[in-house]
Amino acid sequence: MAGLTFTNPQALWFLLFIPLTVITHFLGLNYSRSRAMKFSNFEALNKAAGEQPVSNHYVTLALRVIAISCIVLAVAGATFQYDAYSNDSDYVIAVDVTSSMQSNDIAPTRLGAAQKAVGEFLSALPPTSNVGLVAFAGAPLIKIRPTTDLARVKKEVDALSISQVGGTAIGGTVITSVSLLQNSKNSKTIVVVTDGENSVGASPDDAVSYASGADVTIDTIGVGTFAGGDIGGVRALSAYDEDELTRIAVRTGGKFYPARNQTFLVQTLRGIAKSGFRQVSFGLSSALLLIALLLVIIEWALGSVKSALARL
Repeated sequence: MAGLTFTNPQALWFLLFIPLTVITHFLGLNYSRSRAMKFSNFEALNKAAGEQPVSNHYVTLALRVIAISCIVLAVAGATFQYDAYSNDSDYVIAVDVTSSMQSNDIAPTRLGAAQKAVGEFLSALPPTSNVGLVAFAGAPLIKIRPTTDLARVKKEVDALSISQVGGTAIGGTVITSVSLLQNSKNSKTIVVVTDGENSVGASPDDAVSYASGADVTIDTIGVGTFAGGDIGGVRALSAYDEDELTRIAVRTGGKFYPARNQTFLVQTLRGIAKSGFRQVSFGLSSALLLIALLLVIIEWALGSVKSALARL
């Protein structure tokens, strides 16, 4: 499926300048004609009109309307998305290491289950895949930058431990993960594994806009059961925000997966690793601005030619 999305949709209100441009154009044209009628040779005007099947002012108006449309769509962050088959993808795995990940509602703990599932994910990837790892609590921590040394990544995953830093920085983690994939020439995917909701740092909406602009897909996995589990004898409930995680994923062409047990968590990550069809997106802003510039140059050239002919 293909479609057009916008990272800054509120800018589309500027399209209202188009009817204003059309009205202004014709008002100015009528005013110019009314002045010209006082001094013009009607026979010469009719002859000239017969030689121009398409009046120049319609061409000028069309160029202006298209140029304005291109500029507005560029400012709105127009992005074209389509489904494509790809077995070459670079990944950053972002794993929540907040204290709630010690909960035992998913055996042995939420973090332990996530570590096992990420290990299965790495085993299912093509050996040429680049994979990075970010651990996060109140702030993201880069554990390893994208590399094809998957054994080294696996070692870092197994070494993850609970952070003493409070809060859950999902937005900041997404931004950090996107930065790690900036130089990738393959399709780019971030997998966020968390049992919480964003509570500190950058907002998820800002992070998603940044990811969309960099053509990065985000898959989110919510870990934990509704009943919750124990942490040192204290009951802990699942606190992830399903709506927030769904919005993060969907806006970047990814998916949200609720993982209520270790089996589903492993299957989900193995499925992501083996996924063939992904939503590919690319920004159109630069191309639209270039088109608008070319149209402005064309209008200027036509105006110059018209002025030169009028002087003959």
